[in-house]
Amino acid sequence: MPRPKLVTASTATAFSACALATLACGGGPSADLLKDYNAARSAALAPVGPAPKGWSPDAVLQLSPDVVERLVKAGVEQLDPADWTVDAPGVTLTPKLSLDSVKLDASDKCTTCFAADVVVKGPIKYNAKLLGKGRIPTTITAILDIELDVGSKAKGFPVSASVHGVRKVRVEMEGLPRALSDAIEPRLTDLVHDQATKDVEPFDILRPGTGALPLRALRIKPQGKGALLEMLTEAGTEASVVPGRQLGDWTLDVAEPSLVRIINRESFAAGPQDLGLIGELRGLSVAKGGNLDLDLRIWRIEGSGWWRDLDVDIDATVKNRKLELKVTKADVVKSSPGAAFADPVTWLAESMVLSELEEAAAFAVPTVENADLGKAKATVRLEGLAPGRDSLRTYGSVTFE
Repeated sequence: MPRPKLVTASTATAFSACALATLACGGGPSADLLKDYNAARSAALAPVGPAPKGWSPDAVLQLSPDVVERLVKAGVEQLDPADWTVDAPGVTLTPKLSLDSVKLDASDKCTTCFAADVVVKGPIKYNAKLLGKGRIPTTITAILDIELDVGSKAKGFPVSASVHGVRKVRVEMEGLPRALSDAIEPRLTDLVHDQATKDVEPFDILRPGTGALPLRALRIKPQGKGALLEMLTEAGTEASVVPGRQLGDWTLDVAEPSLVRIINRESFAAGPQDLGLIGELRGLSVAKGGNLDLDLRIWRIEGSGWWRDLDVDIDATVKNRKLELKVTKADVVKSSPGAAFADPVTWLAESMVLSELEEAAAFAVPTVENADLGKAKATVRLEGLAPGRDSLRTYGSVTFE
């Protein structure tokens, strides 16, 4: 796991020299200290089973209507009317049609469906034995119900879309003799039904389960014209989260207890770091300005052993689409007998705890690099942090080029 690159008041080298002079090396940790440490370690590393039935999300990702429409539209644009051919008795037809527009709306045809209003336009040339030749300006409208589906955990929970059904096909052919329209329009209607399901193959729009936040389960549902992804992390807590007001093209809420458990799992799994110290995150809150307040216990189980509880203030800023954390203050709240610590600010700058916080924020950026966007390219940006209802909120933008 990469360590965070943070700005600190002094260098790690200077800290190490000072700290080595103050750390006691006695005959080993006390039985009570080891008992407390092992209890904390066991809780953090406890195995988590599969998602239970009726699970409640401890992380939710909101996608704006504009983002969902663009992602779905890229797949629907597989529809290629230029290759359509129409057969009608007694007449030769040569369509020159193209996809004019795709607009996304809500759908009630399935619980995970959106309605794509599709417009196809262009001329159709005809050559009829009795009526001669002509050119007909044609407009075809239809609604494609697009169903979203979530793939397996092994594949990273990819969110894919496919055509669930086609309805409300309407054909308008200007100035066409009635005898021809009666023969052609039903065939065009059938053609739209057939080609929509044939041309628009299932396509991926999102792969949220490939970041640093490990997931046990994921489901998706429309949220108006946008989308809501409900996730169950591998934290194994009883925490749940309710989405708040959307702040950008995407907004992620992660329950604070779940984030704390995930970070501690990585910290204890990594084992002692520099000077035999291990950080255990015990609480996390987000201030209105987006800065973080951490309740942190630092354990030392080498030498005589000790622990110290710290109240840590962190300045959180976003630079180059990434979260950067700077420890501004670390006050000692409580400590065990014999605890010695030189400069917690500097040690925290190199700790697994902050590294995991940065990694978790990196997950918040939805992964669309593998989406089927055709010639388009999506750029996803992290823009900031905000307080939620007992959750850490991150948000940002998505642009398409």
